[in-house]
Amino acid sequence: MKLNEKILVSLLLMFTLIIAGILAFGFSLYLDAYRKLDERDTISSIQGAVSSLNASRDNQIRILNDWAPWDETYDFISDPEHSSYIGHNLLPQTFRNLDLDLFVITDLNGSIIWGRMYDRANATLRPLPVSRAPTVQ
Repeated sequence: MKLNEKILVSLLLMFTLIIAGILAFGFSLYLDAYRKLDERDTISSIQGAVSSLNASRDNQIRILNDWAPWDETYDFISDPEHSSYIGHNLLPQTFRNLDLDLFVITDLNGSIIWGRMYDRANATLRPLPVSRAPTVQ
């Protein structure tokens, strides 16, 4: 090989290595920026979901604090057999208005006095599944 050809091959090889290095460095920067952007987006989504869950929980606590002290609720728990409480208060409209899917009333021991699930598609109440209601008085 002549000297001119050796110099040309060497220059082409150096040029190829420089271009490959620049591309690798560029892709590295690009991918790192993309990874950081994806990480920020994921954290933002998680924070939004947690915030939404906390707001829902706070709303449910407000509802519970509103219903729990009612004399009617207390009377119902004391004598669930002889009460018109369910017919007046625990209707499908109640579930829809309060945006509830499940409503359970328990005594101080944790025994379920009454519980139903709201079927949004049919706007009806359904009994609790056996796995959720081991003991119903």
